[in-house]
Amino acid sequence: MAMSKLKVTMTLDAETLAALRRLVGRRGLSAAVNDAVTVHVKKLEQIAKLDRALAQREATYGPVPQEAIDWAGKVWADFENAAERRRKGPAKKASPTRSRRSRKAPRRAAKREAGA
Repeated sequence: MAMSKLKVTMTLDAETLAALRRLVGRRGLSAAVNDAVTVHVKKLEQIAKLDRALAQREATYGPVPQEAIDWAGKVWADFENAAERRRKGPAKKASPTRSRRSRKAPRRAAKREAGA
C-alpha cells in the first residue's frame, strides 16, 4: 500500500545536494531524500523511546551511576572500533622482499650441485 506524498520546499547544503544528485540522478532525488528522512525519523523515535525508558528507570531507581555511564561508553567505543575494523577488512601483511619460490631456489640449486 503506497503512502500519500506531500510536496515540500526545503533548504540543503549545496555540496550535499550536488553529491546526492551525482549519486541518484535528478529523477531519484525525491526518493533518496524521502529514504534518508525516513531512516532519520526512525532513529529519532528510537532515541525518544530510550529517553522515556531511562526517565522511567531514574524515577524508580534514581540516577544512573557515573561508573555505569563510563562503562557503557567504553563498551560502545570498543564496539564502534571493532565495526570499523570489520568495514576496513583484514589487515594486509607486509609482503616479503623475495617470494617463497625465490627463497627456495638457492637451496634447490645447491642440492642439484651436491647430487651431480
